[in-house]
Amino acid sequence: MDAWIVEVNTQGSSSDLSDDRILISGGSQYVAVDATAVNLYQPGLVDVEMGTTCTQNPLSGIAVIQAVDSGEHVFGQAVLEFDRVCDGRARVVFANGNYIGTIGDYIDLSF
Repeated sequence: MDAWIVEVNTQGSSSDLSDDRILISGGSQYVAVDATAVNLYQPGLVDVEMGTTCTQNPLSGIAVIQAVDSGEHVFGQAVLEFDRVCDGRARVVFANGNYIGTIGDYIDLSF
């Protein structure tokens, strides 16, 4: 299931895409079950701002990820924060479960 809100601000210049800002909020859910494992992944975005000035990472906002994978013994949640530094990374501001050791780390987004 997916539910997303996407707002596009053209900054008053609909023909010039270079100054556009896109705000994204919402979430999704992925579930897979087989004979040996259950996988559940739930990503969510809150006021994530994208722009054409940086294609490596969002410019601001929060991402929340919850993961359960019984086959790989993963259970955890992580909250990531984006900033205006265009370096392809996000900072882990909160985590629990398997991800608890990543609090304060910067992770590579691999865009």
